[in-house]
Amino acid sequence: MYRVIATALILRVVLAIPAAAQVPPGYEIVTIDPDPTFNYTAKMNNHGQIVYSVWLDGGNTDAIDIFLYDNGEITRLTDDDVYDRGPDINDAGQIVWCRAVDGPGTPIQIVMWQDGELTQLTFSNLDDLRPRINNLGHVVWKRWEGEGCQNYSADIYFYDGQTIHQITNDDWSNQGAFINDDDWITWTRYDFCQHPWDSQIMLWRDEFITQISPEDTFEAQSKSINNRGQVSWSYASGYGQDGIQIWEDGETTTLTEDGGGGYLNDKGHVVFWRWYDDGGPVGAYEVWLYRNGQFLQITDDPHDQGWNNFWNLPKDINNLGEIVYDHGRPWYDESIIKWMRLRLGTAGAAAKSEAINP
Repeated sequence: MYRVIATALILRVVLAIPAAAQVPPGYEIVTIDPDPTFNYTAKMNNHGQIVYSVWLDGGNTDAIDIFLYDNGEITRLTDDDVYDRGPDINDAGQIVWCRAVDGPGTPIQIVMWQDGELTQLTFSNLDDLRPRINNLGHVVWKRWEGEGCQNYSADIYFYDGQTIHQITNDDWSNQGAFINDDDWITWTRYDFCQHPWDSQIMLWRDEFITQISPEDTFEAQSKSINNRGQVSWSYASGYGQDGIQIWEDGETTTLTEDGGGGYLNDKGHVVFWRWYDDGGPVGAYEVWLYRNGQFLQITDDPHDQGWNNFWNLPKDINNLGEIVYDHGRPWYDESIIKWMRLRLGTAGAAAKSEAINP
């Protein structure tokens, strides 16, 4: 167990900087921008807390650190020359990520942070990556073995609060695990033995593994699972185009054939991206939201500025309908944007019913 020295940072909040196409009443947009560098994998809980990693030195993969946004304040959870990446947070404020605990070049382990204490969960001689945590404090991740076809073999592991369980044990590349509060686990099983590669979406429930993506779904990649038992994934819907499918109670429906990502909340709302090129040299991504049978475009930036285009890539949605996404020039400078429910003032009170229970 380790004591983490957390550093509070000054938060720069800017209202309505990215173009917003359809923001319903009761919400505002804030820019979370501690440093104009490359941000990774922002995840959010139902209290609006956001965790993310920042690559502070583009030439040094060990200079990636973990940050926490909480009600207008940013705390830097790590400040060292050690690889820290892929955080997730639950409603109790428990945060997990993968970390090179023993220093640069050593196997990457899963750690958990809570109330200033950092606990190491795995002690593997292989890399443990991309952890996800549920509200019970249970964690799933992939262990990278690097064997099999294209040297991409990996297995899924599950920590139930006391014991670590190996969920898969095969020669496939099992990646992208997600978990809900009933300990249902979903992930992508990749087949890199064929060209082009293909994949299936798998579900572990009550200790049984089932393939839930249809056989004719090509290049499916898992994105999320909610507490309603819905599972979402992206798939190749056409040449150079993605779509989104959702599974529930044994039935698969296509949400859209024009879009990717597809992160769910417990109300069945889906935040996703669509690609626009508008005939320019480089296109851009925009954020869309599906809720209550309607599609809403959340961002709307110019797409004809070449490498100066601003990309908007969704990362998460919570049960308040709040959204977090990346906004910025790809591979240059990116900000994390929070589409936040108003909490104070007359406007927030007037829109409360629609915002919380749309």
